[in-house]
Amino acid sequence: MTRSEYIPIIAIAVLLGVSSLGAYSWHKQKIQTAIAEHDRKLSEYYNSKILSLMKEKEQTEQKLLQEVKNTERKKNEEISRVTRRYDDIITGLRNRPDNRQTGENYTNSTAETPTETGATGLQLSRPDAEFLARFARDTAELQAELKACIRDYESVREIVNNFGK
Repeated sequence: MTRSEYIPIIAIAVLLGVSSLGAYSWHKQKIQTAIAEHDRKLSEYYNSKILSLMKEKEQTEQKLLQEVKNTERKKNEEISRVTRRYDDIITGLRNRPDNRQTGENYTNSTAETPTETGATGLQLSRPDAEFLARFARDTAELQAELKACIRDYESVREIVNNFGK
């Protein structure tokens, strides 16, 4: 084969090489564009999801704070009611004698007589009765505190369990 016969073959080989390189470059650019578009869409999706969750988090925080405030208000009302009730009882005990009467001057009243249902508390001296009334008041206040804690816990648990649903 002569030199002039190789020229068309070389030209075809060069054209095939150049067109293959062009096709490769075009395909590579299309893939990079598709990847960039996919990354953009994925970023948009995650950013919108993040914003949505942040908004829900803020709403949940506000709801939790409101629940805690309501529970605190109810607890304070209950404690005030209990305190008034037991303060009234303690005030009513002011007329009791300081010490229990015994001896010759003491007459056994029906209040001192044991009953089948137990003691009524009428036999207690004023300091003992006041102590027990204060103890009952403190117990009732602690019960109100415990109820408030349980209500807070239940509210928070429900809100947290429903978060993101």
